[in-house]
Amino acid sequence: MKASGLKGVALVVAGHLHTFYSLDAAGDHPAELVVGTGGDLLDSDKAANVAVNALALDGAPAAKAFGMDRFGYFVLDRKGEAWEGAFHDLSDKVVARCRLAAGRLTCDAA
Repeated sequence: MKASGLKGVALVVAGHLHTFYSLDAAGDHPAELVVGTGGDLLDSDKAANVAVNALALDGAPAAKAFGMDRFGYFVLDRKGEAWEGAFHDLSDKVVARCRLAAGRLTCDAA
């Protein structure tokens, strides 16, 4: 889908995949946050792996992607003009933090 149909959308939030994933899209594309981490209890040694990549997206400049295979939950709160979130693992430890401000999404390992 072309971004022109999503004017005014700063963030697309989705679930379904058994992973935690964020994409800070460049250009006119909205950022995307996938939190599909509560559907199964299969936490493993690979859960500590964090992937950070740059992806070309529909001809736009590279977008920053962040992800981890880990089970838990995500809490997103409004902080002034921005949104801040924390991804918690099965023991309630914060393992990643995200911030959406001025249409840009940043997620990093805690």
